[in-house]
Amino acid sequence: MKPHPATPRSDAVLLRLWRRLHLGSNPLARRSDRLERLVLVMALAVPLLATPFVAALGSETYTREVRVAQAQQSSREQTTAVLLAKPPSVRATAHPASAQQPVPVRARWSSPDGGSRTGTVLADPAKEKGSRVSVWIDDSGAVVPPPKTTTAAGWNAAALATTVWLLVAVTSALFFLSVRRTLDRSRYQRWQREWEQLQRERHQS
Repeated sequence: MKPHPATPRSDAVLLRLWRRLHLGSNPLARRSDRLERLVLVMALAVPLLATPFVAALGSETYTREVRVAQAQQSSREQTTAVLLAKPPSVRATAHPASAQQPVPVRARWSSPDGGSRTGTVLADPAKEKGSRVSVWIDDSGAVVPPPKTTTAAGWNAAALATTVWLLVAVTSALFFLSVRRTLDRSRYQRWQREWEQLQRERHQS
């Protein structure tokens, strides 16, 4: 007959968790054990109860972010700017990639009303004077960052909801561990007193 395979670590953890949650009518269960079970149930329940609220927060954030993205996409457009000077060179550093980072340089571009605007844009240091670069402008013709996308809105909402839920779960876990540590200290002190009392009774007898 083949021996039963060893219980995986995850199964052992679940078994201990099950025992903590089901003290039942165990006469050896102390008040501190029952309090620990109650706190454990709360620590497990709070993240579950928070899930629909976190989902609603994520949905609301997504809706708001999509509105912002749509507003930016409708009020911003991409145009071409002509560099009025050669971009300044970037001093070499320990990271060669830093030499390829865009740098500010003066440029001229056309505004939505047909006028000409002059200002600062970001360009590759390898560009030359007179080179053309793409920039985003708003309705007034000012250079602005690229508009948000609905994909980015979805990622932002998901990241926020996940972060909030994890904070709730971690806070609940830390609260349980803190209570458990306090109860363990109290149990140890009580065991110590009972042991000392037992030793005194043995000496007296």
